Amino acid sequence: MRVGWPSGEWGSLPLEGGVEAGHSNELRDIERKEGLEARKARHTELDTEYRRLMNPIRTANAFGVSEIVDPAKTRRLLCRWTGHMYEHLLPERVAERISGRLTPVFA
Repeated sequence: MRVGWPSGEWGSLPLEGGVEAGHSNELRDIERKEGLEARKARHTELDTEYRRLMNPIRTANAFGVSEIVDPAKTRRLLCRWTGHMYEHLLPERVAERISGRLTPVFA
């Protein structure tokens, strides 16, 4: 089960670092040719554009998040999930282990 909050920001880099990493050549060229203020202006344009594209639904779909939940309801949801795992899935896994269908792997 994967859930997320509407305010969640997911990705391998924070947006600020992502703009720097993804557009470093462009930003460096602008700074060299037009100066630091032009570089800052382009960085702001890129940041604004990426923030406009940020969408919790789109991001959740990309990361396989099945549900976006209200942060205030997270504890209740996790308690229900833990109860389900303990009552339904754990006995199945134990039975598979005893029967030899499930073999633990230690990495």
